[in-house]
Amino acid sequence: MSVNDLENAPDRWVGVKAFYSDHLRKSREHLAAISKSNLTAEQFDTSLTAKAVTVVKDALAGKDDAKTLRPGLPLVHKLLSDLFLPGGPFHGVQVDTFGFMPNNSLWAPLLQLYLEHPGELQGLQEPLFNYLAWLHIESREGVPAKDRLSFVEDMSYLAGQLGPVHYWPLVADVMRNFGKFVRNYTVLDTLHDAGGLDTLLKWDADILTVCDRGLIDLPTCMARPPMYAKLVRIMFQLTDHLEEQGILSIEEVGRRRGVLLQAGLEASGRLKSKNEDEWRPLLDRVVGYKNLPLTPRQLLSFVKIYEGRAGYDEALAELKAFGSKEVVKAIKTDYVSVERSERIRTLGVADGINQNKLLRLTGEAFSRDLGL
Repeated sequence: MSVNDLENAPDRWVGVKAFYSDHLRKSREHLAAISKSNLTAEQFDTSLTAKAVTVVKDALAGKDDAKTLRPGLPLVHKLLSDLFLPGGPFHGVQVDTFGFMPNNSLWAPLLQLYLEHPGELQGLQEPLFNYLAWLHIESREGVPAKDRLSFVEDMSYLAGQLGPVHYWPLVADVMRNFGKFVRNYTVLDTLHDAGGLDTLLKWDADILTVCDRGLIDLPTCMARPPMYAKLVRIMFQLTDHLEEQGILSIEEVGRRRGVLLQAGLEASGRLKSKNEDEWRPLLDRVVGYKNLPLTPRQLLSFVKIYEGRAGYDEALAELKAFGSKEVVKAIKTDYVSVERSERIRTLGVADGINQNKLLRLTGEAFSRDLGL
């Protein structure tokens, strides 16, 4: 059945309309119920916002017609209007994220509604702007390009049904402020794949903000080697650019690359399966920026990867300064039992563990070596 066929078959949407009406009714009932309760203002807002997120997600997930066919988008627009405009049960809520939406049918109607009533929908800016930012930054082959084309088609369809809105100026403004949508280091690999610095420059994005926010949580990095390699490449791109522009000093660039070293040692240290040959080429690029304090985990990783190489003795001394018990504790956390005794003896921290326990670990390692 074609789009025109669907437009000429309003009965097909009766079930969807009833489904949305039921969600609206339950939302109003929820608002009425919590309004009569003894919730604090904070509890009230939390409950209402959680309900808003759940209702939107459940409504868009519940009817195949509405979530897969473009002619259903005006119904989504009406649902959002009924829920979030003045008089609606969720008017004024502040939504941080809609979570993992089952489909993209939310975004075009939400943008249409936002541009029609920006003053009333400021509480929905964060998830909407975040979606727009990542939709337009990604240039990887395949799904992202397809999603962007589909979004443009959705907006064109809604313009024909509800009247045109001019959304490109908003997109351009969002992209100039792209750094706001980099929550921490975990999105840098996506940005790397989207073209990294070149793509950010194309959008006239604030490179310093992207770099600053990309450092968030980096010292507690949980990346595996392929992702870590991307983190290093893009952070070098960003810091090189910022140094060339005179925005960052050489010293500050070095400090930020020191955070990259922390991140690589942290990530490699967390992995139970140690693979020095895989990590060493990645860390070689940042090992010269050892300018920040390292944790026992990070130092353990350093001395494992760079045993017998430059910097080993210094790192070993820093590690031992934490005390034998602390070092043994870190070994127990990050090494499988059959490798612990070797690490404890090699690093000279056997005084940090009960000798009977050390003998037991040694026995386990010996049995492993014998294949028992």
